[in-house]
Amino acid sequence: MAITGNVFGLLYSSFFFSPGAFFSWGLALSYNLVDYACVSILMLFYGQEDRQKHLTEVAILISFHEGLASLSAILFARITDAYKGRFYAILLSTSSYITGLAILWSYAYRENQAKAVKSKTLNVPLFLLTSILLAMGKGATDPLLKPFLSDQLIQHNSGLSQNEEKKTQTVICQNEWLQSARYGAALISIFAFARKKWDQVFAVSSIVMGACLSLFIAGFTCYRSTDQHSQNIWVKLEHSNPETQESDGKVSHVKKMKALLILSCISYNMVLAAGSTFFQEQSDSEKMQSLRLNEKDVIRFSLVMVIKTFVAHITIFIFWLCGAKRQKILLMRIGAGMVCAVICCIIAWKVEVERLSLAKDQRDIPKDYKKLMSVMWLCPQFVFLGLVEGLAQSGLDKLFENESLSNLWRQSKELVSCLGRFMSIPCVLIFRSWFKNFQNNQSHLDRYYLMLAGLSSVFVCVYYFVAVAYAKIMSEDVEEATAVQSATKDPDPIVTLKAMI
Repeated sequence: MAITGNVFGLLYSSFFFSPGAFFSWGLALSYNLVDYACVSILMLFYGQEDRQKHLTEVAILISFHEGLASLSAILFARITDAYKGRFYAILLSTSSYITGLAILWSYAYRENQAKAVKSKTLNVPLFLLTSILLAMGKGATDPLLKPFLSDQLIQHNSGLSQNEEKKTQTVICQNEWLQSARYGAALISIFAFARKKWDQVFAVSSIVMGACLSLFIAGFTCYRSTDQHSQNIWVKLEHSNPETQESDGKVSHVKKMKALLILSCISYNMVLAAGSTFFQEQSDSEKMQSLRLNEKDVIRFSLVMVIKTFVAHITIFIFWLCGAKRQKILLMRIGAGMVCAVICCIIAWKVEVERLSLAKDQRDIPKDYKKLMSVMWLCPQFVFLGLVEGLAQSGLDKLFENESLSNLWRQSKELVSCLGRFMSIPCVLIFRSWFKNFQNNQSHLDRYYLMLAGLSSVFVCVYYFVAVAYAKIMSEDVEEATAVQSATKDPDPIVTLKAMI
């Protein structure tokens, strides 16, 4: 109880109000609300009705959308912020988001009006356009909105000394604002959008985000200017110390090890891509005979998605609370997340085998007497997806968070996410025969999950050897930097070494 009291006391004492932060919080709330309500479950909309026959194409569209969102996050962080400032970048990305939602609103409304005409073909050009627009908006959340909120909190504390205690207080306050927006949006989405049709969901999402963007613009005078971020981040850092040139070979070797470490983490993002596509299609069950999604199950599935997010963030919070920032702990954290990805695939495989078996056994039984699987059967695999995000994805982000802004390793989480999503596209194409006749329960999605489990297991082994080698090299570098510090009395040689790498 004493520990809990200390934690809540720390959270309470670290919170403070800022007008600029309030307007930024409103926009963050709309981003999260739209994500929970429709963007994170676009698979259910793209794959509805007769378009379910095009399951392969829909899965590719979703993977492309998420990969492009990660790529846009990298580009926003490295280009737009450097030349135009975060405020204008947020305006651009949010406008793109609203445009994509408005197009889907118009499309869903026309489709709802023509109930007698079912879409037998997938409107790939339209969905591709909306995927690009939504990706541009979604990719702006972490690299733009989060640091923009931090700027407003720093402005509020401009009169305070910039010591470590005040910096920690600002970070905690920033997380409190963001987490309140996230979980507030989750609660609203569960109860406000559960029984809405798709055109209504897109309409409300567009209006809410447009209103929040208008309020965000109205608070322009409250914001701290971010145009001062004019540094060309593509310019490579120059090192005036000639002795560093002698270690170019070693620095190059460390960079190669970092690249191998990132490549060995691709598999867990392929599992996350499956979570955004095939896991969701398992829940869209009005057409699957053995797993039907009624009105109550719509709420349950929304709850499952919220549980996944909660598991991810409670995992991140626990590691932050324990102060687990040592490099070896972060490497083990990433490895544990990759193991969770393997377990997630095995659970998904077992659920799909059970579903197909139940559908086969009850094919000739009248519909009213069929035993229906609840959507809550999917809860364990989504819980492990949350663990993958909280352990592996966040751990990889923390591993390189001290890199300089000019270093691509700083965006390692987005880079791995982009590669993993795009790599899942050829996998879906190669095994596309497994996804045929999905609406008739004659697909072999279980084989795809089993393949992902085997592939993830191989990547876990590769990651183990790469992580051990990487930890050894970095420990040697720290020892060498410490020796140089003691010999030359250099005030901060480790920072210089990190800037080189």
